[in-house]
Amino acid sequence: MLQKQTGAFAWEYKGMHGIHPDICIQHIYTQENVRAITQPQRRMNLILKDIVKEELQKLLNANFIY
Repeated sequence: MLQKQTGAFAWEYKGMHGIHPDICIQHIYTQENVRAITQPQRRMNLILKDIVKEELQKLLNANFIY
């Protein structure tokens, strides 16, 4: 059945249009009197760096992230 309905699935980020933002937006609720903690940036594996950059660019182009 799934093989017959392949058109119902999104195979790329661009194919996921029409998703309501309430479903996919994440909110981080904090208390007003809590101080934010910053951590140092971590280095990324050089082998994965280009792959991650490419995936992030796909998400930016599809307006999933900003």
